[in-house]
Amino acid sequence: MHLNKYQALAIHLREIADETHSMGRDFSIIDTKVLTTSAAAIEELLTKLQLERGDEDIADSQVL
Repeated sequence: MHLNKYQALAIHLREIADETHSMGRDFSIIDTKVLTTSAAAIEELLTKLQLERGDEDIADSQVL
């Protein structure tokens, strides 16, 4: 699986959390926190992988 798919997932999770909150559909603070925390965790892992691999573009990576 391409790592850029994980990056897209993190962005999508953050967008869902922001959209539901801004539309007043924030029925559950816990849901928003889970989405935001999951997105942040994915982004942090991608950053660590990118640092370990040097300046290689994360989107060009094939496998974890």
